[in-house]
Amino acid sequence: MLAFRCPVRSLRVVQTAICILLTSASMLAADANEQNRSAGPRKSGRIATAPYSGAPLATETLDYTVLPQVQIFVDAWVEYNPTTCAEISAGSWAVGTAPKLGVTATGTVTGTLADGDCPGDTFTFAAIYYTWTSTTAKGTSDAFAATWTSPDYSETDNVKITECGAPTIMFNGANVAGKTTSVVAGQEIMLTGQAPNAACVAATVSQQWSVPMEKGSATKNAVGGYTPTTTSYATASVTPLPTGTTATSYGPFYFTVRGTYTMTYQYTVNINGSSGTSPLSTATFTADGPTGTSVLVCGGAIDETGGGGCTASGPLGKVAILGGSLWFGGTSGTNVGIAMTASATAPSGNFTWVQLITGDVITETPTGGGAVQTCNPPEVPAAGVFPGLDTAYTYPIINPALTTVYDNPSVGLGAGYNKVSRAFSAKMNLMWTPTADAACTGAGCTIPVPLGSVNWKVSATATLNAGGTWVPSGGGSAGAFVANTAYPTWTNWVTYSGPLVCH
Repeated sequence: MLAFRCPVRSLRVVQTAICILLTSASMLAADANEQNRSAGPRKSGRIATAPYSGAPLATETLDYTVLPQVQIFVDAWVEYNPTTCAEISAGSWAVGTAPKLGVTATGTVTGTLADGDCPGDTFTFAAIYYTWTSTTAKGTSDAFAATWTSPDYSETDNVKITECGAPTIMFNGANVAGKTTSVVAGQEIMLTGQAPNAACVAATVSQQWSVPMEKGSATKNAVGGYTPTTTSYATASVTPLPTGTTATSYGPFYFTVRGTYTMTYQYTVNINGSSGTSPLSTATFTADGPTGTSVLVCGGAIDETGGGGCTASGPLGKVAILGGSLWFGGTSGTNVGIAMTASATAPSGNFTWVQLITGDVITETPTGGGAVQTCNPPEVPAAGVFPGLDTAYTYPIINPALTTVYDNPSVGLGAGYNKVSRAFSAKMNLMWTPTADAACTGAGCTIPVPLGSVNWKVSATATLNAGGTWVPSGGGSAGAFVANTAYPTWTNWVTYSGPLVCH
């Protein structure tokens, strides 16, 4: 038998042939796989809802409302086979135009398709996110563009971002947030707060006002109103500041002393399941009002009928018998009991006065002996309860300049008595009411603000002498004007009409 060996060259040829055959088989298998993948249908699809919150995505315009420093989900896509519901590729995102006031981030999320294909099947989507990071932005909007790419598709998003930034604070039709606004003590303040755009307004779930502040703390120089009754005059009270600090509006309220005050407002929104609070907006008010207030107190020779007032503080009038009554003063031009004249540097407005009777007791001694009778003036609801409003609100002012008031207390001297005494005391309160702002309408545009008071009293007696003539004695006195910010309040009305109430 003959033996045969392949030459080396022949072995190389065989190896080369085998290599070619293997390569060809591999290429044919790859082509078959590619043909199988290409032969099936393909489609790109957006995720149906935002992850975590389950909220529907923004419209095709991709407008989003955001909170500062809170990441939001923007969009997510996947490529898939709509026939077999097989996932082909999650794809990836590339940012073309970067945002200026925030940053983007990418990742993957699972979810279902928005177009309704493959119901119940879950896919892995490539997602893109946005976070507003700027703390010094001059505007409240941002934008960016990003493109999602898969093996066979691409989708470009042009995204608009609106920040829920600092709210407005509206007063008399103007936004006063971040500004200093001039007002007047006693002027009605009614504020309305709101997010800066419709999207943030729609997302607002709660809001919060501060109470009026002064130097960082709640001020005592503001009230919710002052409400004296003007029909029966039986009561007067100060309305506290509004306690409703979680509504859209706050007020009405009034500053009662000139000074600088602040109010703050902010709102909370819920966006796609995420909650956050807006920046705080602050409105500053400088309240003007009377300065250098003084009251001159005098009596005696004053032309009451002509509207004259005090030119200097001095002695009060004298006790006198006039027309069968015991008077303190009582004669215009020569013997006015007490006069008070106010002055101040003030914005447009007028002085108002309110007198409270702090005590008024009359004693009558019978001529033939017997028990001394104690009497009080008629009052509502009960005699002898003080303090009570003197006659009317406000106290009548005599002179055209509305600066001067007078008082001449008297008591009748009835038959059957030989001695009548009166112990009278009062507190005259000076207030000031500003002229209403032209932007305000209604009854609550202004209230008076308190400036101070004067306490004064009379102790007088009429004695019947042996000749049947009444002889007066006693006199009156007054303290100095004391500036204060306390409103006059009362629960009784001293009408001074009708007979005395005696016992």
